[in-house]
Amino acid sequence: MGKRCTYLIIMIAIMFAVPPSLSLSADPNSCVTCHTDGEKMKSLVVPPTIHAEGEG
Repeated sequence: MGKRCTYLIIMIAIMFAVPPSLSLSADPNSCVTCHTDGEKMKSLVVPPTIHAEGEG
C-alpha cells in the first residue's frame, strides 16, 4: 500500500508540474521555434566552397 500511495503522489505532482513547463515552449522567441523551422536552420549554415574537383 505504501509504494502505491507514493507512486500516486508522485504522478499527481508530475501532472501539475508538466503543463506549466509546456506552455513556456509556445513563446515565439524560444529555441523550439527556431530549431523546428527548417528554412531558418538552413539559412544559418553556410556550405563550404570546394576549390578543386572531387577525387575519384
